[in-house]
Amino acid sequence: TVIVFSFTPLASEPRVLRQSKSFLRSNWNVVLVGYGNLGYPPPEYSFINLPLGCSESRLLRYRLGAQMLIGRKLAQVFGSYALGRFGARLNYRSIPQWRSNWINAKQTLEQHKIIADLVMAHDYFTCPLAFSIAKRHSAPVIIDVHEYAVGQYANDPTWIKKELPLVRALQ
Repeated sequence: TVIVFSFTPLASEPRVLRQSKSFLRSNWNVVLVGYGNLGYPPPEYSFINLPLGCSESRLLRYRLGAQMLIGRKLAQVFGSYALGRFGARLNYRSIPQWRSNWINAKQTLEQHKIIADLVMAHDYFTCPLAFSIAKRHSAPVIIDVHEYAVGQYANDPTWIKKELPLVRALQ
């Protein structure tokens, strides 16, 4: 079984669907994890629909917001050193939607007793979840990113200042 993670609407991700069809042609069972239904749910795919939005309490949102700020600052100051990478992971796990994705995906995979032989991360921001699932199942990971992530928005000074340190630390 190959599990494919994409934190995007899967119906508008033709590359994910092409790759999944390639796995199917090679006799893999494919589990897609992402947003929205495919519009034409092919019976050969298993699909885990991640809910958009999350229902965190006000106190938890406040705590997550504080963690995000601390994590972001650590990543900006310490970059790709251990403390910077820790900050990037702290920031990542504090984003309410991604935290919700993490919890929902893990619970659903466990509930349905899905065991991964291979895990695929579509874009760098699905990597922490993909590596966590792969480690649990002793499975290899494939990472597919659209482009070189640290240069993705190199023309945007705000992105360079705020996001680039996080992307570098996550990579």
